[in-house]
Amino acid sequence: MAKNNNNNNNKKNNTNNKNNNNNNNKNNSKEGGKKRGKVANPWLDHVKATMKLHPDMKFKDVLKEAKKTYKK
Repeated sequence: MAKNNNNNNNKKNNTNNKNNNNNNNKNNSKEGGKKRGKVANPWLDHVKATMKLHPDMKFKDVLKEAKKTYKK
């Protein structure tokens, strides 16, 4: 009988840990997924803008198009 009680307690602890992890993830998502202190990458910003202009284009082709129009 003692083993069954321990197993039940372990399951409850695991469930509580999962809930705590979910709460931590929710808190992080308020920041929009960006880490503090990071500098924006102009190339990635340009690629994202190019993707918005060409939503039906494959990513490989978007990169080629972005390369043509990117100014350092």
